[in-house]
Amino acid sequence: MKEGSSMASSALEEENKALRTKVSVLERELKLRNAECAKLRQDLQELSQVKQTNESQRDVITGLRNQLELTSVAHASAMEMIEKMKKEIRDKEHRERVESLNARLNEHKPSPSGTSNVASLSNASAPTRGTSGGVVLTSSGPQIICNSSGISSLGFAQVQRPVDFLGGVQKGTQQQQQQPAVDGEEDEVARIMEMAKEEAMMEIQYAEVEDHEEKELRERFEALRNR
Repeated sequence: MKEGSSMASSALEEENKALRTKVSVLERELKLRNAECAKLRQDLQELSQVKQTNESQRDVITGLRNQLELTSVAHASAMEMIEKMKKEIRDKEHRERVESLNARLNEHKPSPSGTSNVASLSNASAPTRGTSGGVVLTSSGPQIICNSSGISSLGFAQVQRPVDFLGGVQKGTQQQQQQPAVDGEEDEVARIMEMAKEEAMMEIQYAEVEDHEEKELRERFEALRNR
């Protein structure tokens, strides 16, 4: 009986030893789990703070986006007004240049009274003769001109007067005097037209430069907007 009781007591000791070992292992695992839980709780607190910060930043971003949309609308309206004002200014300047050019052309336009005055002077300077004829002064000397009549000794044909008479010479001289003035007026008109052409080309180039600058500004604005 003593041997049976000793064997039972040794079996109980072995069982108690195994249970203590299991309890120790469970305690270590419990400590590890508690440490992990504490770390997760700390991470959760940090993430909660980050979440609050992100939410506040999201509100700020939303407000800035709304302001940017309003600013873009105002910018588009302002650009439209600027373009309208620029067009009005260009139209006004163009009208002023055209009016100035027309005024200068009208100033240099030959008056019709000059031609009539020349004709009247030519007619006044031509010598007169009677119905039956007379003496006409020419560059080669005075010549006698007679009109044809029924009893004329020169016959019934009309007698032609000399071509080279003083009135004709004076008229040709006046035309030669007028020719340099006409040429000068034509040169002035050509110069004014060339100036108008150069101004129009400068206006076209200025408009192209403005369009290029506006395109660059719009591209920069879109790039800033998409950031």
